[in-house]
Amino acid sequence: MTYVIGKECIDCGAGEEVCSEVAIFPARRARGNAKWEQFTTDNAEFFTVTLPGRDTPLGAPGGAGGLGPVGADTALVTSWDA
Repeated sequence: MTYVIGKECIDCGAGEEVCSEVAIFPARRARGNAKWEQFTTDNAEFFTVTLPGRDTPLGAPGGAGGLGPVGADTALVTSWDA
């Protein structure tokens, strides 16, 4: 799973253009749609909850390039069948 760092996203739409699965969308587009809202909530939690195997939440890590693979996911993602 790839997560978007909400505090660092400038809402330029570039992520939407490169994602052929339409899995990246602005949070404002999810408002009022419970199915999509769960994903915006889950995306935010990735950075604010302490993930399995970590001591603290990720917070705003300053971009994915410096962070690299985290090796953990949120409860929503880990609940899916492989």
